[in-house]
Amino acid sequence: MHIIYNPDHHDGDTYDQTSSQKPAEFSSPQTPSVDAEPSSLYERVSLLEEHVRLLANPTCRYDCPSGEPAFLSPPCGCLPSHHESDTKTLIELAGTRTIECELLKSALATQAVRVESLEQAAAAKDDEIARLQKCPAQQDVSAQIAKEAAQMARAESLEQAAVVKDDEIFQLQRRAAQREAEIKRLRESSARVAKQVKTAQEKVEDLEEAVADKEDRIAELLKDIDTQEDELNLLQDLLTEETKVSQDRLKEVVASNEEKIAELEKVIAKQVTQLAAAESAQSELNMVVAMKTAEAKAAQDNADELLEVIRWGMAEGDDGVKYEGDDKGEMGQLLRNQIKSLYGMVNSLCESLNKEREKALDREYELLDKLASHEEVIHDLTTELKDIHFREVNKPREAEKMQEDAAEKDLRIVALESMLSDSQGEATALRAQVQSLESKIVELESYDDGEISMFDEAPEVIAAPSRRRLRRYRYSNYGSVL
Repeated sequence: MHIIYNPDHHDGDTYDQTSSQKPAEFSSPQTPSVDAEPSSLYERVSLLEEHVRLLANPTCRYDCPSGEPAFLSPPCGCLPSHHESDTKTLIELAGTRTIECELLKSALATQAVRVESLEQAAAAKDDEIARLQKCPAQQDVSAQIAKEAAQMARAESLEQAAVVKDDEIFQLQRRAAQREAEIKRLRESSARVAKQVKTAQEKVEDLEEAVADKEDRIAELLKDIDTQEDELNLLQDLLTEETKVSQDRLKEVVASNEEKIAELEKVIAKQVTQLAAAESAQSELNMVVAMKTAEAKAAQDNADELLEVIRWGMAEGDDGVKYEGDDKGEMGQLLRNQIKSLYGMVNSLCESLNKEREKALDREYELLDKLASHEEVIHDLTTELKDIHFREVNKPREAEKMQEDAAEKDLRIVALESMLSDSQGEATALRAQVQSLESKIVELESYDDGEISMFDEAPEVIAAPSRRRLRRYRYSNYGSVL
């Protein structure tokens, strides 16, 4: 039987056979034999490839009512169902196919050995042809040439078949390696599926335990809710009692605040009286200042006259000067005595002015201290009233009454603040008057006609207090009030 390779077939699975007998039908035995034909081997390879392709699909079974095969992709409406039994079956099939692949490899190795033996036989035939060529006399030359040509053609066909077999063996080895990789992947995927099934079972157990815990927790929460309802009823009773007590306290606080407001009104009335007394004292002080100013003016006039007399006495030979005596020494002594008396009058006047100024400043300080103390009292009362208002404003039953009381208190506070502003205005007017008096005293102190200074001999008598100290005292004590 001669085997001729057909180059038109690309898969290499079909061969043209020239023999006196017809080719036998292809069979698929369970275990390939050593003497199996090439066509049966290729058929076994194709069947193994089909089984491996089925095993390469995902390890899940599709229950499809449309009658589709189980190894095809799931159509629309088909739901996958994982089963551990299917996974085990697939693993067993993969093991069986692996054994078949190993047997196929051994059969291919046997075929390779047969090809080598055929090559050796062809080589032996070539040697025999060479030997026969050396003996042309014993055989017919033409028959020998035809036989040699047939043997050469057969050798060439055997070589071509050997090359094809080598290619087929290489492809089968590569396919076997791919199938082994796919079988390994299937085993790994089956292991992952088993692990996922185990994880799902553990999750189901955990969920069942969590549901049981939730049910226990719900029972405990129901008990807690009942307990909290009892506590809420008790708290409502306590809140009712506390509301009554707070209302009584609010009434007491409002009464005490009204008493404080009455006391504050009395204090403000007393302050107004004191301001009136201060105004009267200020008027008296103004009268005293006017008297002192008149005396100072008279002393200044006397000093001017005295200066004029001195000038006349010093102007000898002047026809406009008249004397009532001829004794100039006596006249000079008289002038000196008059000047000393004028100095004494001026010094006493300055001392009295300084004393009156100090008294006026002391009175002003006392009034400012009283105003500051009244301001603090008003601020404390206002703060206390605001605190009471903020504490009690959230109570619904007493809200309107508290708002009315707060409005009345605000009106009283506004009235008190207006009275305080009036008092501050009066104090400002008093300070302005005191400043005007100080300016007048400064003018008297700084008087100098360019020839004689009346206060050179007694500067310590007319020393005024530091204005900087007075300004610092005002700003530090009454800055907030002003």
